[in-house]
Amino acid sequence: MVVLGTLSVTAAPVFLDVASEANIAKTINTMTAFQRGLHLLHIKKVVSGKDTVTIDTVDIQFTDEGWPVGSAKNSAGCAELWNAAMEGSEDINVVNNFSSKLQPGWNTYSHLDVCAYINSQGDVAVAENEAPHFVYFIEDTTFKGRKLNYDGKAGDVILYEVD
Repeated sequence: MVVLGTLSVTAAPVFLDVASEANIAKTINTMTAFQRGLHLLHIKKVVSGKDTVTIDTVDIQFTDEGWPVGSAKNSAGCAELWNAAMEGSEDINVVNNFSSKLQPGWNTYSHLDVCAYINSQGDVAVAENEAPHFVYFIEDTTFKGRKLNYDGKAGDVILYEVD
């Protein structure tokens, strides 16, 4: 029994580290796919010369610089961008305020001119989140989060919480 107890104590941190690394890798891969999808939407807008691009019956709006916004600059608009840029991807949960609990899986939250995309294990508020996540900057934006500084130019997609 002592051997099993010792083994479980020494193996647990290794398992947690592997799970953390897997979540970081999934976040990076998803961010890369999302970024490519945004660039395709940007190109569709430039080529079409229109103010909107329709994807699956949703009209995607664009900034003056040509970056996608969704139908509105809010969390629901961020979910629309996810669905337009990530065709065939996992569903995403829409979170409307900092105190809302994240659901297991992908969540999106809008603040100022950014969309945050968080792969969560759930049961933690947005404001307390420490999971790896990425942020899409719709416009040039800078703001201080709980412990992070968010700073990006329009069209940037930046990864956070990967230490």
